[in-house]
Amino acid sequence: MTFEEMAETFPQMIEQAASGPKPGSPVVVQLADRLGEVGVLRISETAAASWGLRLLGEAWYFSASPGWRVVNPDGTLAFAWSTPGVEDLVAGLVGLCVVEVVPQSRVTAADPALRLSDGRWLEVFSGNPLIPWTMRIGSGVFTGAPSA
Repeated sequence: MTFEEMAETFPQMIEQAASGPKPGSPVVVQLADRLGEVGVLRISETAAASWGLRLLGEAWYFSASPGWRVVNPDGTLAFAWSTPGVEDLVAGLVGLCVVEVVPQSRVTAADPALRLSDGRWLEVFSGNPLIPWTMRIGSGVFTGAPSA
């Protein structure tokens, strides 16, 4: 069965295919474009533990394995995945918004940095190819990998 035939039977496939990443440009750049289309994302729920981080909102979520940090506007470290009491610190992100996504590194566009509405940045570092960072916005799913 071709994509066209499937799309006739399941018209939602066209929207789903259009809202995710496309070949040819870094996934973080495409994620930034998608955020530009939908606007800011309000954080309504969080979870953090030794296994990683989750941010959730209406029709979106972000998850990352260990290897992330939150940086203050002046560039100093606010906290990271291994900070004692990180669960409470991450819970403090509820009510903030993700307002921008950029590549976390100037060297590679494989990992995102998410600017929060209070001026801090959530920086993510791919380290485990079996548990990559993932962000879903609507029906589009964006996933990183250390080899990206």
